[in-house]
Amino acid sequence: MIFEIIPALEMLATIVAALINFIKPLVVPIGEVMVRAINVLLAYFPDQSLVLYIVIFAILIVLGVLVNTSPVGDKLKAKFDEFDEKHFGKKKKDYSDDSKRESKKKVKETKKANDKIENKSDEIEFEDEELE
Repeated sequence: MIFEIIPALEMLATIVAALINFIKPLVVPIGEVMVRAINVLLAYFPDQSLVLYIVIFAILIVLGVLVNTSPVGDKLKAKFDEFDEKHFGKKKKDYSDDSKRESKKKVKETKKANDKIENKSDEIEFEDEELE
């Protein structure tokens, strides 16, 4: 076989076989349960007509599209804001603006500190040149 010709592939096949043998006690019972469950379902559902399966498939696809395309987070936030306004008479504080202001303030402070350091380094260089 090709695995015996190339030693690296033989080693890779040995590693994969060892991994499969390691997880076999976990996978085999799961497979047996799935086989039993499918046999029970096939006993109750008709296997001559595919219409039922096509309808179930279409329903699952439509539900998946609806769930994944609707921005649930935005709608939920809007409902919570509406609830706060209705029951507490005020809108919830938006912390995103505060964090933006704080970050701009920190950037300004950092720039000022950087300018001070540059000025100090220029002074030191000038003093160093005078000493030479």
